[in-house]
Amino acid sequence: MTYAILDSNVILTLLDGRAGAEAARSWLDGERGPLATTPQVLREVLAVSTRPRDRNGLGHSHERAVGNVGAVSRRLKLLPDTAAVASRLRALVAEGRAAGNQIHDANIVASALVHDAERIVTANVKHFARFADLIEIVPLAERV
Repeated sequence: MTYAILDSNVILTLLDGRAGAEAARSWLDGERGPLATTPQVLREVLAVSTRPRDRNGLGHSHERAVGNVGAVSRRLKLLPDTAAVASRLRALVAEGRAAGNQIHDANIVASALVHDAERIVTANVKHFARFADLIEIVPLAERV
């Protein structure tokens, strides 16, 4: 089965109700096939959700952040981190496709490739551009 993986910024856009929230909701509510996420994405959502607003976070309480992640997670298939995902991540880094903070996005790509995801939906297409030859990268505002 193929999946569309929702990046953390798609989920955060929905949770914060900022510009693009309707597009995020349309992905979550749409009938575009199965949607998935990864542990990396959920970690990023929790980190930003609990970070203060003055530090580019949402400023949510721990309880609210965990509740939001739980509610979203129930609607998405969680693709597990496995030894195969770790191996694919190492290969992506060895190929020179990612370094530093880019490793986080490379981990999402590694998970997508191992679990046969069809695309990654993101508001930060530039972050994933280096992987466009491996997997389809879809801008949040675009629905396929």
